[in-house]
Amino acid sequence: MQKLICKEYVDFVRKRPCLVCGKRPVDADHLIARGRGSAKQIDFFCIPLDREHHSERHQIGDEKFQAKYRLNLWRCAAEMLCEFFLARGPTAYIFEGKNESQCSNRTVKNSH
Repeated sequence: MQKLICKEYVDFVRKRPCLVCGKRPVDADHLIARGRGSAKQIDFFCIPLDREHHSERHQIGDEKFQAKYRLNLWRCAAEMLCEFFLARGPTAYIFEGKNESQCSNRTVKNSH
């Protein structure tokens, strides 16, 4: 799995309140574990959770966490991602690079 890194999106997530309690500050909690040096870092699959709920999610697992708080984490992540892209108007993001993509802000040219 290729890395998709976008600091701007992570900053966008960190500006949101915790999905569970509404507190701030929050961590940009990656739904696909990334770990240091992991090849699985996909910044677009992260959600805002305060430190307490971030730790709890990892302790009890996604299924129990979602049931406890009546959340669909993937749906929350998808809605936030849509909000991020829609807020950018005609500007889109293109991913470049071989092993590690960086998010770059560029206008998409119509290929037709």
